[in-house]
Amino acid sequence: MAFIINLLFTFLYANVVTTPKNCLDTKTEKCSVWNKNSDGFEFLNGDLKLLLQPNAIVTMSNEEVELISGNVFVSTGEKAKQIASSYATFVCTKCQAQFVVVKGKLHVKNLEGNLTYKTVTSAEFSDFPVGFETNFYTVDALTGKSRQEVFSPLDVTSAVDFFKDFSSEHEYTDRLKKREAFYKTKAKEASEIYKVEAERQIAQEQASKARMDQIKAENDKERADLRKMYRQKNYLE
Repeated sequence: MAFIINLLFTFLYANVVTTPKNCLDTKTEKCSVWNKNSDGFEFLNGDLKLLLQPNAIVTMSNEEVELISGNVFVSTGEKAKQIASSYATFVCTKCQAQFVVVKGKLHVKNLEGNLTYKTVTSAEFSDFPVGFETNFYTVDALTGKSRQEVFSPLDVTSAVDFFKDFSSEHEYTDRLKKREAFYKTKAKEASEIYKVEAERQIAQEQASKARMDQIKAENDKERADLRKMYRQKNYLE
């Protein structure tokens, strides 16, 4: 795996830690990257582009990019790229997406293009709508399933703010205007997505409550059976 580092950033971003050492410019099966700089770090591999904010960590191979921690922007071309995490797996094709990994949560924004996903407990991939964001959480101990919030429309300013470290003021303003126009066209989709997602969320909550009720009923029965056995054993009945 040969990565081409953006030479404009080589001197400025000397505090990028790689494991194995220098794996960004050598052929290795896996390469972990930790951006210890106070600014963002950018590097390219063919039509794959990654922007790492300070303290972001990723592990890369020929097959996928694994999100470890921090704020990471991913841009891909025609060739699909798999984005892995402990919360969900994504496939990004001609897309631009932002991933923020914090303890217990993964926040994802689909800025543009074809992004699909499946949680760690899902069997199939689902579409991640353009112009929307959501949070993924660790597996629910009661239901045994991953938790995901309802999709919500992107706030255009927050969606573009990520690029301040990687563009001039003119480029940033131009990007903001284009995104505002683009996301307005997505507003009509919001109501239908809200409806579908709300129904899914309600179904998940009902399933979780049903499971909790089942566990309580099983525990109550077990306690009742134990009390009955004790009374019978001690000739109290």
